[in-house]
Amino acid sequence: FFFFFKQKTAYEMLRSLVGSEMCIRDRIEGKIQETENNRLFDVIETPNAPSSPGVDAQAIKVHPGLHQIYVSGQIGIDVTTGQLISDDVIEQTQQIFRNAEAILKAAGAGLENVVKITLYLRDLEDISLVNSQFTKYFPTEQPSRSMLSGIVLPKNARLELDFIAVNDH
Repeated sequence: FFFFFKQKTAYEMLRSLVGSEMCIRDRIEGKIQETENNRLFDVIETPNAPSSPGVDAQAIKVHPGLHQIYVSGQIGIDVTTGQLISDDVIEQTQQIFRNAEAILKAAGAGLENVVKITLYLRDLEDISLVNSQFTKYFPTEQPSRSMLSGIVLPKNARLELDFIAVNDH
């Protein structure tokens, strides 16, 4: 299925998705987790909306004036061989995180700066195995996450992840 949207500027799209900062503050009557002053974002949780069945945040609020880093979709490619690390979904997940860490480091960030991940799964049956790896890389605060399954991926990979991170430089 294809959906066609009226073309909008990036600013118009963001305002239509989240509204102004004051609207966000007025609409969210939930808890913003206590963070240290040097945090780049806050995890948003509210009891007024259902929690995710996965290992992700309901929302992430990025502080104003930060740089955004968009990491293109990664599959479990071993950089030394150019091939998938294996057909095992756990090994592919671990390789994806190693690759993402290298890319984020090159951009002056790390996994701790990730605010959003999109997960593409070949088979939904793999979700619990993938979730077990997410908790290793994000033990306390998980980024927000979207997921699609039943996807045909390059090199017949079992999953692909893309990342959005923020930093202050």
